[in-house]
Amino acid sequence: MGGLAFADEQPPLYTPRMPLAVYSYARDHLLSTLRSFYAQAECPIEAPGKTDYGDIDILVAEPLHHFDSHHIAAATRAVKHKKPAGSQTTHFAIPWPKPAPPTPPAKDSAAAADAAPTDDNDDDDDGAKYIQLDLHLCHASSFRWELFHQAHGDLWSIIGSHIRRLGLTANNSGLYIRIEEMEARNKNAARILLTTSPSETLRFLGLDEKAYWRRFESVDALFAYAASCRFFDPRRYKDWEAAAKGEGLKANDRARARKRPLFRSWFEAYLPAHGHDEPVDAVAAVMSRQEVVDEAKRWFGVGDQYDERRRRGLQDINRDKMWTRIRKESGIGDDSIGAVMRGVKREVVGADDEAEQGGVHLTTLQRAYTHTDCDTAVQWVRDHWREIEEKQLAYEKEKSTVNLLAKLDRMRAEGKADDGTRLGKAKKKQLAADAAGQETGLDLNVA
Repeated sequence: MGGLAFADEQPPLYTPRMPLAVYSYARDHLLSTLRSFYAQAECPIEAPGKTDYGDIDILVAEPLHHFDSHHIAAATRAVKHKKPAGSQTTHFAIPWPKPAPPTPPAKDSAAAADAAPTDDNDDDDDGAKYIQLDLHLCHASSFRWELFHQAHGDLWSIIGSHIRRLGLTANNSGLYIRIEEMEARNKNAARILLTTSPSETLRFLGLDEKAYWRRFESVDALFAYAASCRFFDPRRYKDWEAAAKGEGLKANDRARARKRPLFRSWFEAYLPAHGHDEPVDAVAAVMSRQEVVDEAKRWFGVGDQYDERRRRGLQDINRDKMWTRIRKESGIGDDSIGAVMRGVKREVVGADDEAEQGGVHLTTLQRAYTHTDCDTAVQWVRDHWREIEEKQLAYEKEKSTVNLLAKLDRMRAEGKADDGTRLGKAKKKQLAADAAGQETGLDLNVA
C-alpha cells in the first residue's frame, strides 16, 4: 500500500509503494527543488530495514519569497495537490520517475544513488503511477524539533511507551511532564512543557546525541538505542504476558502495533528476548514517577510552574466534587436545584480575588469555596436553599428586563419598534411591575 491521500479521487490516482531506488531518487530531487522555495527543507531520517516506502515526507520552514502551492506543484510537476482543512500538510501527486537510459555502471554507491532508477515492474502496470509527497510546513522555531521527533520512524513511539509511566511525554511540539492528578480531567492542562531542544531532551534521557542524528544500520541497532535510555528497565518485561496486559501495551499501543511492523516487533520480539538484561543505568531505571518528576522539575527549572498548575488543578477538581456533593446531598428537589446551583456559583465569583486580599469580607459560602470545604458548603446550602433560589430567580428576572430593554433600544434605532408596538407595551408593563425592584444579591453572612 502506498500513499492514500489521492485514493478518493475520481478516478483514484495510483500511488504504489516505492522501492528504495525510486524513493531515494525522488526524495533527493524533491529536496533540491523545495530548497529554492524554503530556507529549510529536510526529510526526517528514515527507519532502518525498510525496502519500500508509501510516500515521501518533507518538512519545510521559512519561505524565501512569495508563492503558493500551485507554484510548488508546477516546479515538482505534480498533477494534483490538496491540503486538508486545518492541516499544515499539503499532499502532492507527482509522476513516477521514468526509467533512465542505460548508463555505465557507477563506480561507487553515491553515484548509483544519483542515477535515475529503473523500475522492473513498470511494464506490468496499465495505468499511470504517482509518488505522494507530503509537504509539512513548520514554524521556524519548531522546525528542528519536528525533524527530530519524526526521525527514525517509530523510535519515539517505542521510547514513549516506556517513559509514559514516569509522567514524560514527547510529541510534535516538545518534551512534557504530566501532572498525574489532572490527567483524567484535562490531558492538555496536565502537561508542562520541559523543552523543545533535541539536545536537552537526549541528555535528560541519557541517549547519545551523535548516534541519534545518523541513520541506524539495522532494526536491532535502533532497538538497542531505545533500550539505552537511562529510565528503561528491561527487567520489567520478564513476565511478558503480564506486561502486555498492564504497562507494556496500552490501547493506543495495541492499535499502533497492528499497523506498524517495527513497533510491533519491539513488543513481540525485542522485549521478550531481553527481559533479563541489566539496565544501562541501575539507579535511574528503578526511579518512581514522582522521583522522575522531581528530577525533571529541577533539570528544566519548571518547579514553580508545575506546583502552581498542580495547585490550581487540584483546586478545580475539588470544586467540581463540591458542586456534585451539593447537588446530591443538599436534599433539594429537581424543580429548584438548577436555580439554586446557579445562585451558589454566581455568589462565589470573585471569591478567590477577595481571599488573596486577605478575605476579610468573605461570606460563609465564599470561605468554604476558597478552602474547598465541602462539608460546610453542603450544610450551608441545605439550610438556606430557599433564600438562594428566591434571590437567583429575582436576579434572572431583572437580567431579563435589562436584556429586553436593550433589545427594544436596538429595534427603535432600526425603526422596527416604538412604545406602541407589542414589544414596547409589554416592556412598559414589565417595568411597571418591577418598579419597586428588589435586592437580587445574596447576603450570605448568615451565622
